[in-house]
Amino acid sequence: NSTGSLVGWNEGGNISNSSVIGYVDGRIDTGGFIGLNHGNISNSYFKGEVNGTNDVGGFIGRNNGTINSSYSTDNVTGTGLDVGGFIGEVYGSDIFDSYSTSNVTSTSTNVGGFIGRLDSFNAGESEIISNSYSTGNVEGVGGSTFSTGIGGFIGIMNNADTSAKLNISNSYSTGNV
Repeated sequence: NSTGSLVGWNEGGNISNSSVIGYVDGRIDTGGFIGLNHGNISNSYFKGEVNGTNDVGGFIGRNNGTINSSYSTDNVTGTGLDVGGFIGEVYGSDIFDSYSTSNVTSTSTNVGGFIGRLDSFNAGESEIISNSYSTGNVEGVGGSTFSTGIGGFIGIMNNADTSAKLNISNSYSTGNV
C-alpha cells in the first residue's frame, strides 16, 4: 500500500536534490514524495496535494530514515490516524533543517503540522528533530483515549521505552490548531 509520487517504498536508498510537483492519492503509508522511507533523503521537496488514510504525510507517509534540508508545501488530508504536514509517522529517525507549510486535515487523531506521530520503541534509541518548523493550519478530531493528540508541530510523542530519547530542538510551529 505504500504510495509516493517519487518512490512508493524506499528500502535503504539515498535520495538527494530531487523534487516533485503533483497529486498523490493512496491509503496507508502515503506521502507526497515517498510513501514508506528506510533511507536517507536530502535537499528535496514536494509541492501539491496528498490524500490517504493512515500514516499520511506531505513529504513522507511513514519514516524510519534520516532527512536533511527538505520541505513540503501542500494540502494533506487523512481519514485515519497519524497524519502530518511533513511526515505522518516517524520512528527511529533523525530530521534536520526541514519544514512544512502544509495545511493538515484529518477526520481522526494524531494529527500534527510537522509530524502526526513520533514514536520511540527500542531501548536506548535516540531520535533528533532539529532546526525544523511548520506553518500550516491543523484540524483533527480528538480521541477518547490517553494516546491521542492534535498539535501544531507534533500530534503525539510516544516514548514507549523510557530508556529511549526523543529530542526536539530549535523547532517551532505558527499555524492554527
